[in-house]
This record gives sequence, C-alpha cells and structure tokens, in this order.
Amino acid sequence: MAPFATVEDLERRLGVQYDDTERAQVEALIEDVSALIRQARPSIDADIAAGRVSANVVRMVCCQVVARYMSTVDSGSIGVRSEQHPEYGYTLTTAAANGLELTQSELGLLTPASRRDKAFSIIPR
Repeated sequence: MAPFATVEDLERRLGVQYDDTERAQVEALIEDVSALIRQARPSIDADIAAGRVSANVVRMVCCQVVARYMSTVDSGSIGVRSEQHPEYGYTLTTAAANGLELTQSELGLLTPASRRDKAFSIIPR
C-alpha cells in the first residue's frame, strides 16, 4: 500500500530540502508512520475513499509524526521528557519522547466524525 505522504510533502511543511541520505531516512519514516496509521485505523483507506476522513488530514498527521520524531532525534534528546536550564526549559510529550507514536489528538483526526462525535465514545488504540 502506498504511504500517506511523500518526502516532498514533509519538505514543503518544514521548509527544508533533504539530501539523498536524508531522503532515504524520511521515506522510511513515512512508510513506518503510514503502517502505524493503518494498524491503529484498519479502515483508514476505505474511510478516505468514502470521504469519511480527509486524505489531506491523514497526510498532515503522517508528516506531523515524522517531523516530531525527526526534531527529537535532531535535538539528541531521545528519551528525555523534560529539560531545564537557567535560560530556558522544555518538556516533550510522551509520544515525542518515545519516537514514532500517534497522539490521542492525532488518532481523533484519523477517526471519522460519525464514530468520533458520540457521547462517551472511546477512541481505540
């Protein structure tokens, strides 16, 4: 199955241009995230085809997860959840600290509105 995004999609969103080595890494990450999305939402391809979920939103989520992972790797802070210095401080979400993981908000975006907007609905993981 085709990935939900391309390297060019991520480059446009981040305003960067990757060299050949980086492109290979980004392609692999996009494929990984696409597989995670399909595992979390097995009906995602049918939902896109039926118009229940926007292909653009799925592309955005895929790029968002890859970008978050890459920024975590680039900062050299894999596994660091919080860091404090006199000049600044930051906290990574659990998803960012753990790497390629969909957040609850992202899972919600990947869920058709007909299944998401019910009282006491549970979004399966």
